Amino acid sequence: MSARDVWLWYAMEIRSALRERNIVINSLLLPLLLYPAMLWLMLSGFTFVQGQTEGLTSRVILVGEPAVRDALAERLRSVPKLEIVGSETDPAAGDARIRAGEIDAVVIVQTAAEIGAPPVLVEPSLLGSCRFAARYDESKDRSRLSAARVRTAVDEVRRDVLHGEAAARGIASDAWQAFHVGAVDTASREDIGALILKLLVPTILMVMVSLGCFYPAIDTTAGERERNTWETALSVSASRSSIVTAKYLYVATFGAAAGLLNIVTMVLSLGPIIRQFTRGGTDKAAFVFPMSAIPVTAVGTIVVALFVAAGLMILASFARTFKEGQSMASPFYLATMLPIMLLQSPDIEFTPGLALVPVANVAMVVREAIAGVFNWPLIALTAAVEIVAVAGCLWIATKVLAFEDVIVGGFSGSFFTFATKRLGFGGRRSKGKTE
Repeated sequence: MSARDVWLWYAMEIRSALRERNIVINSLLLPLLLYPAMLWLMLSGFTFVQGQTEGLTSRVILVGEPAVRDALAERLRSVPKLEIVGSETDPAAGDARIRAGEIDAVVIVQTAAEIGAPPVLVEPSLLGSCRFAARYDESKDRSRLSAARVRTAVDEVRRDVLHGEAAARGIASDAWQAFHVGAVDTASREDIGALILKLLVPTILMVMVSLGCFYPAIDTTAGERERNTWETALSVSASRSSIVTAKYLYVATFGAAAGLLNIVTMVLSLGPIIRQFTRGGTDKAAFVFPMSAIPVTAVGTIVVALFVAAGLMILASFARTFKEGQSMASPFYLATMLPIMLLQSPDIEFTPGLALVPVANVAMVVREAIAGVFNWPLIALTAAVEIVAVAGCLWIATKVLAFEDVIVGGFSGSFFTFATKRLGFGGRRSKGKTE
């Protein structure tokens, strides 16, 4: 293998790829523009749906004795977007109307006599001696919102009753309130921003690296065969290993570029997009990507790109057309996504067991680096696992290159058929000319 041949072929592959519209769109422009567009559309849709739901009037019926029911209805009529549409004597009838969509919630009012409550020391007002319950359908946004409005209104009724009873007896609020509960959020804007980034960045990074490798890996193998240029490439003076190495580095380059470009775009666009939807409110998060995390993220991106590129190229090399290459490479592409789906909780700890899982281990390293945590023994274990994974893929690639019919596209079947027939798992092994 000649380093000069690898470089010349690598440069040619890069130039050819930049002239291919599909590769540029799917491997560079899509990772560069997808995240801001996706985030903007997601927030736009969420804001639209939330606005539509909050603008609806809650339809409520009351269940209880007429006296307390009328007293509560008088108070609830002053609540905005809350309409009393009638009354019932049976809560089950109200449940049926909620399921039918005729109403949104049922408020049940029970007096002390109805529930058999023990006598109180003082005689409270009519509503002060009642118990309230809201029945609603959790599966319906409108019903859930109505129940929240009812709870807020009833809490205000309760507060007014307590203050009125205390004032009638000459008792100040602090005298009868046994204790106060306060909450203080000690997280800074940078802490909240780091939390959001460490959940989003590793996931988006791994997805975009795989996406950036996917189309180039298929195009440079199955696409070459479909265009009938693969045999021409093998007839030049460069060795077969030099050509395949150049193609491999080209695919890994596009994967790493896709991941790094998407991170830059995400960090730059996340803050402005969220501020746009807060409409001038106080920013609750500052999105600052730590400088100390940049080297770890860059190296992790390159390592994952090397692994994903090798896996995709091995599977796609058995395809004869671009479409067939997509179907053959898709299982590996989806397999790299599965570990990432398990890392969506911020409470997951980076353990030695998790460091043994390719792709997921790099995602955890990047996550902890964004949070300012560098567990060097686990980082070293992650690097070793990824190196072994890449080496394993390259070893398999050398086995594939040893068979002439696979190189020229004469082998009929997928990688799994090849592994069964040619790698000692059964069937007759036939070795071609090795170069």
